[in-house]
Formats: sequence, structure tokens, C-alpha cells
Amino acid sequence: MSDLSQSLVDELNQRISAVLVSLEKRQQMALPDPRCDLLLATYVFGLTTPFYEDEPPEQHLEAIRNYLVRVMPSDRVAQALLATPGDGDDWYTSALDPIEAIGRKDGRTLFIRYVGADGTAAIQTKYSAPEMNGGFREEPAVTDLKGTAK
Repeated sequence: MSDLSQSLVDELNQRISAVLVSLEKRQQMALPDPRCDLLLATYVFGLTTPFYEDEPPEQHLEAIRNYLVRVMPSDRVAQALLATPGDGDDWYTSALDPIEAIGRKDGRTLFIRYVGADGTAAIQTKYSAPEMNGGFREEPAVTDLKGTAK
């Protein structure tokens, strides 16, 4: 893996860890684990979308799975990827789109930083999309999920 590719993977991991920490803090007050896990999976879907837009959905799903398994047990990852909000859970249902949008915004920022605004094909061919065998190098700063999605 090139230094550039490893730096990108490290930064994606840091963002995912920061969002997980934020969700876990909220969970202690209001959210049970499966809901928190689905929210994180939704964020990771948005975060990785800019890198997998032109790839088969199975490849994108595998990338999401590989990032999530670094921060939670594989059985929870499998449940999160299959979960759907319960009927009548309006807050939870309405939270998914904004969280995905925040992930997409963060992912697009990273895509532009590491690839360039016009480099959609470049990362797919030159780097074969971010590789998933890196690890965490440092503790990420905690970020807040309060933000407007555009």
C-alpha cells in the first residue's frame, strides 16, 4: 500500500472511530446498541461512497464491512448491515439521511484532498480504492454529529 493510500485509510479509520465515540456517548443516554450500530454503518456508507461510486455495490459493501469490523465485533457488523428502523421510530428513521449526508460530505472532502476534484477514475484505477488492511495509529479526536447536511 502506498503512503498516500495508507494515509487515506488511516484518516477514514480516525473519522469512523470519532463518530463511534460520539454515538456511544449518545447511546448511554438514549440509544440501544443495534440502533447505534446502524447509525454508524450509515455514516460509513456515506463516507466511503465517493470512493466506490463507479464500483459494483458488492465491493462497496465489502469496504463498509471491513471498516466496521475494526471498531465492532463481526456479528454486530452483520446485524448493522441488515438492520432497518422499527415502525413508528420517527426520530431514528429521520436521522439516517442526515447522518449519511454528513458521511458523504466528509468522504467527499477526503476524496478531494487525496485524489482531487476531477480524479474519480484516478483512485479507482491507480489505488484500486482504499485498501482495507491498515490499522489505527492514534486515537482520533471526538467530533460532534451536530451539523447541517447539504
